[in-house]
Amino acid sequence: MRAASGYRPGGPLPVFRNPLTGEVLTASRFKSDSLWSYEAGWKSDFLQKRLALEAAAYYIDWKDIQMFTSVAGFTGIGNAGKAKSQGVELTLTARPIEGLNLSAALSAVDARLKTDSADLGGKAGDRLPNSARFSASLLGDYRFSYQGRESYVGASARHLGDRVTSFAASPGLPSYRLPAFTTLDLRAGTAIGRYRLGLFVRNLGNVRGQTAAATSLSPLGAPAQVNIVAPRTLGLQMSTEY
Repeated sequence: MRAASGYRPGGPLPVFRNPLTGEVLTASRFKSDSLWSYEAGWKSDFLQKRLALEAAAYYIDWKDIQMFTSVAGFTGIGNAGKAKSQGVELTLTARPIEGLNLSAALSAVDARLKTDSADLGGKAGDRLPNSARFSASLLGDYRFSYQGRESYVGASARHLGDRVTSFAASPGLPSYRLPAFTTLDLRAGTAIGRYRLGLFVRNLGNVRGQTAAATSLSPLGAPAQVNIVAPRTLGLQMSTEY
């Protein structure tokens, strides 16, 4: 079990004025934020270490949480009042036979505002931006000998749940929903003398998963700028020891 506290310092912000009226459009500074984190975990091995389980639950109590905001197309940092983040993380690892390693991980998070934040457009109960409720991964690797050569094959699948980029009523950063997506990677390799040759395929399904989006210019009529995961990538790698 663990309880810990931490903070991030505040700082100055550039001040922008309306070129016609001289009115100040942005704040001159943002405040420090702080939190208390409470965590309890458990870890154990079973079946002569062929099966391992790790589990953790946590609760984070946040004050004056720092978040990105935008005024008149200028992006900066603002404070969004009180927030909380609570969740669980599970990891299961199995070694059923010699050379085979399997693992699965799951994360479930509930991250929300506890108080209204009028300046940033957030209301109590709103989900914190860029927080996925669920994420998961599955990994498998098998190492074996082929004609006396050390070889391996493996696969990884990763899932990231949907997220929102800002609060629903944000005046300067319109909220954009990032859909959930899942990617699959494959890999294989073998040793040839003192050289190791590997093949890999990343994002086998060529999924156009959206990882982030910037909407600071959307109020001015510009489209959202969206980051996409790398497309299907095939590669060959070689290494040696000397």
